[in-house]
Amino acid sequence: REDNMRYEIKINEVRNPESKIKAYAAVTFEDSFKVTDVALVENREGRLFVSMPSYKSNERTEQNEPVYKDYCNPITKDFYEELTEAIIDAYENFVDTGERSYLIGEEVGELPFTVSVSPCRTDRGNTKGYGRIYLDDCFVIQNVSILDGKNGIFATMPSAKKGTLANGKGKYKDVCYPVTAEFKKELNEALVGAYHEALAKQREEVKEQSQTAPARDARVQETPFR
Repeated sequence: REDNMRYEIKINEVRNPESKIKAYAAVTFEDSFKVTDVALVENREGRLFVSMPSYKSNERTEQNEPVYKDYCNPITKDFYEELTEAIIDAYENFVDTGERSYLIGEEVGELPFTVSVSPCRTDRGNTKGYGRIYLDDCFVIQNVSILDGKNGIFATMPSAKKGTLANGKGKYKDVCYPVTAEFKKELNEALVGAYHEALAKQREEVKEQSQTAPARDARVQETPFR
């Protein structure tokens, strides 16, 4: 990357001394997009490593154990090393000084991003597709849902269950999300636009396939009169 993306890390300590998770970090990119629930975990050798927020998928391993997948993660080796090192540094700085905030970079700029959307090919109710957001071509947010609501198509950020409401329904909280109204609108417009473009392309492909498919024999076989 020619220009380093500015981001702020905030540390929330886990006060249970028996927990392998020592803290959770929240990372805010360019004061525009926030990622929460990043865990700092201590391994058996006493070394810290960073675990991105994840969810239990429907997939199973060969040992029939659940497969966990990241909601979001760095997508380049360089940024993975940079971000994980910065999060560990932020935690160690918190332990030494008590300061929860740790800033990487200096000037606040616009957060560059691109999006991609895959429309659903089967009926999934009001869920019409799934999207991804790429921040500065080095960090990806997955499991973005494209929904059809009473006011039309809109995008929702990935969320995780954080308890139960009084009515027994699950209480959900966004894991990563835009922190300003302006960036939320910009993201939503980009994702909705990408959905319509991908849907039009998908329909065109289906149309082309139907036109090139071999025609069925339309002749009616005569049956003997009885």
